[in-house]
Amino acid sequence: MPLDLNSMRCQSQQVVGYFGVAVRFLGVICFICGVNTDDAKEFQNNLPAHVVWAVSGTNAELPCDVTPPSPKDRINMVLWFKDSTGIPLYSLDARGGSLESANHSFISNDLGARTYFQTSGVYPARLQVNNVGVQDEGVFRCRVDFVDSPTRNFRVNLTIVVPPSKPKIYDDKGKEVTGVAGPFLEDYDLVLSCHVMGGRPQPQVTWWHKGHLMDDESETTSESYTVNRLFIKGVSRSLMNESLQCRARSSDLSPPVIRDVTLEIYLKPRIVRITMPAAPLSAGKTHQLQCETTGSLPPANIMWLLDGEPLRNAPTSVTETANKTTSVLLFRPRAGDDGKEMACRAENKHFLGGMLEDRTRLDVAYPPSVMVQLESNIDLGTVKEGDEVLLSCEVRANPQPESNAVTWYHGEHLLDYNESTGVLPDGHRLTLRAVMKESAGEYSCAAVNREGETRSSSLFIKVQYAPQCREGLASRRIGAIRHETLEVKCEVTADPRDDVKFSWTYNKSRDVLPVPGSRVIHSGLISVLRYTPESEVDFGTLACWASNSIGRQTVPCLFHIVPAKTPQPPEDCVLRNRSSGGLEVRCVAGYDGDLTQHFMLEISESPMQPDATPISQRQGGQATMNDQGTRQSAPGPPIYRVFGAEPVFALSALEPGRDYELAVYAVNAKGRSEPPVIIPRVRVSTSMERLTKTDIDEDVSASQHPMAVVLGVLVAAAGLILVGIFITATLVICRRRSATSQLQQDERDAIKLRQEQHPNIYSESTAPVDPVTVFSVPSYVPRGCCTDSVARVRFRTESIDLQERRSVYLDGGEDSLAFSKRKNKSTNEPDLLVSRAEVILSSSASTQANT
Repeated sequence: MPLDLNSMRCQSQQVVGYFGVAVRFLGVICFICGVNTDDAKEFQNNLPAHVVWAVSGTNAELPCDVTPPSPKDRINMVLWFKDSTGIPLYSLDARGGSLESANHSFISNDLGARTYFQTSGVYPARLQVNNVGVQDEGVFRCRVDFVDSPTRNFRVNLTIVVPPSKPKIYDDKGKEVTGVAGPFLEDYDLVLSCHVMGGRPQPQVTWWHKGHLMDDESETTSESYTVNRLFIKGVSRSLMNESLQCRARSSDLSPPVIRDVTLEIYLKPRIVRITMPAAPLSAGKTHQLQCETTGSLPPANIMWLLDGEPLRNAPTSVTETANKTTSVLLFRPRAGDDGKEMACRAENKHFLGGMLEDRTRLDVAYPPSVMVQLESNIDLGTVKEGDEVLLSCEVRANPQPESNAVTWYHGEHLLDYNESTGVLPDGHRLTLRAVMKESAGEYSCAAVNREGETRSSSLFIKVQYAPQCREGLASRRIGAIRHETLEVKCEVTADPRDDVKFSWTYNKSRDVLPVPGSRVIHSGLISVLRYTPESEVDFGTLACWASNSIGRQTVPCLFHIVPAKTPQPPEDCVLRNRSSGGLEVRCVAGYDGDLTQHFMLEISESPMQPDATPISQRQGGQATMNDQGTRQSAPGPPIYRVFGAEPVFALSALEPGRDYELAVYAVNAKGRSEPPVIIPRVRVSTSMERLTKTDIDEDVSASQHPMAVVLGVLVAAAGLILVGIFITATLVICRRRSATSQLQQDERDAIKLRQEQHPNIYSESTAPVDPVTVFSVPSYVPRGCCTDSVARVRFRTESIDLQERRSVYLDGGEDSLAFSKRKNKSTNEPDLLVSRAEVILSSSASTQANT
């Protein structure tokens, strides 16, 4: 085959050309390696960047100023780098020649093949990149090396414009609108939001109506999410069925993306009117109210409201026509409905809020509603004595009552005007001047109008006051025994009571001495003083003073310490049958000697009567009485003793056929009263039950007296002599039977003697009384220790009342005690300390006694 010299020559030249390019490229690489300091990342990142936008598929131009700093200088080399790559993407080698004759070279088959660095005819020089795409985005660096001047670097950020996604429209509830937006309410706010995804640069989202911009304020919620919320305040009817348009555009280099939406508007009712009776409505009566509405689209529902609250269960009737709806309400107002607002609301049934209302104020007549209030500038919890309290009666009524129709009450007491006590009611106001402790309590008011009368609930006023002696304990007389310690208890009332303090003083002759606090024990409202009188001069008056935050006690509690005495005998002792069976001794307590007293009943056998001499004439024997009315011979020892806190003793029964003597004493710490009250010769009928030891023990246990200890010892001793008593009692009964006739004769003689001495009282027809059915009573009674009055005998039957009894002196005079009772005079006779005896008649003997 012949050789083609021209072909070989061309190929040789091409090889030589490629070799030259390679040599030059290697030279560039070597040059770069020699100056790698300028290519450091820190250096590159600090370079300012110029942003160049380009739409995908178009050409992009990246500027780079290659003008030498000095006219005498020239360009040596220009290198283009992309991102952080250290190998040039494009190079211009002007070493040894001019810029126009510089050698251009690239090393990328893709991006490099689409680039060309244009240096002539433009300023500044620029690297043209054809048909850019998203993959071409990045930071390009232009490096310009001069012969004499320092190297210059430029950064260019190539960003590709990316259109956003198709807009999506959402309502205010976050629901996407795909067709018609709404329904929206007339005169209410409209909210729509247009959302787009992606887009670069950040797209702008706008709203348009009929070619007019409505809203161009978009916001970025994330790097790829852009929203524009359209807000229209008070949507008008003109927007019904109108179309709104949302546009999104990332750059003017690209066309916008568009989404249209049609609005649906619901219209509110235009007219709502309430019709009701002109006269005031009476509480408790039914009235008819009517409401009409027009202009609603779609037709409106009607709702009745009272003070904003729907009347859901109220009876109503509704009628509808093409453009009008009518509702009739049957309304029964209450007193509290006066002044409330009745509203009729017309509302579109398809949505909440499209409504129109008509309102009217109710005028309801009702009885007064009253309430007490405190007008004074004080706290109810801090009212103290001396303060002035002003109360007001707040009255709500229709019609309003007159001022004189308001009344005031303290508890259940109607308050009248009283200036002396500081109680000043004046219509709706009540003034309490200088309140006292007694002013505390509940206060209420009442008002009346033509509809009726009403009384308010009570307002409680608590009055704080300085300490005062507890009622009934302001002054006390206390008996004391020398060398024995008393516990004197001082009790006060106060409010407040938590901070009460006490002090004691002792009034001795003309001196007032303080009492040492070591003798005093305080507990709340009680102070106890331990006081021991050592001599006569220690008897005097103790004063107890208390104070609290309100003040000091004005009048102290006084305790008069006096020497204690033995008690005086009981008075008016009466022996009677009990309705429930047995006997009862009932007396009236006498002077206690200034000490706590209790009472004792001793039961003894009556002395034996050896002869049949009348009682009034006997001089011998165990039961003989002298002319002074005192007992000459003592009875036998007590068989039983009964104690009680009161002078009342219940005996189940005494042994039938035996005579007993009863002695009643008053006992205190100083001793017992002398002489005792004697009820002698008490004989019981055979119908009474036997008095047992158990009965007496129960009475002792019930009395709970301190002498119960002594009684226990006596009961124990009685057990030892019980056998002896039984034998003795048997002998006595035998002797009594033999003496029965003698006793009957004694009674006859006694009655005869009384008839002779007092013919005005005892008639000749008075017959002897059967001793089996009569409690024997002597014809004389011992006199008291401190009186000159003579003894008396009181007669009683079951049919005669105490007020109707007639008692007589043995000398024929009237009983002053019985006489004074009929005249409602005082029955207290401290100087008359005589025993009272009563003759108790059985039913069979009542007729004879009355005659």
